[in-house]
Amino acid sequence: SAEVYADPGLLEVVWTNLLSNAVKFTPEGGTVTLHQRTEPGRVLVSVEDTGCGMTPEKLEEVQREVAGDLGQISEGGFGLPNIQKRIQLAYGADYGIHVSSRLGCGTRVTLQIPAKS
Repeated sequence: SAEVYADPGLLEVVWTNLLSNAVKFTPEGGTVTLHQRTEPGRVLVSVEDTGCGMTPEKLEEVQREVAGDLGQISEGGFGLPNIQKRIQLAYGADYGIHVSSRLGCGTRVTLQIPAKS
């Protein structure tokens, strides 16, 4: 277990997005797995699925959107780019979301937030 500094409302949006996407893109019989690890100063939580995964082009597009301009947050937006921007504005550029995926093998989205010291 780990303690974090986090906005409960923001984390609710994060978990809703990550878990609903994992379930949405995982076929019947597949799995959605949560992983958590603590490192000095940060906690990493991953949601991994055995769904359809993304093509390299789609993954690159998602990673580019997630790394986009912090000034472009859509009011009420719940997608990964908005979540990333909200996390970075709240906790700094060292925190946020990382996405990895392989077509036909699934996707892993890792959230990195500050650990409570």
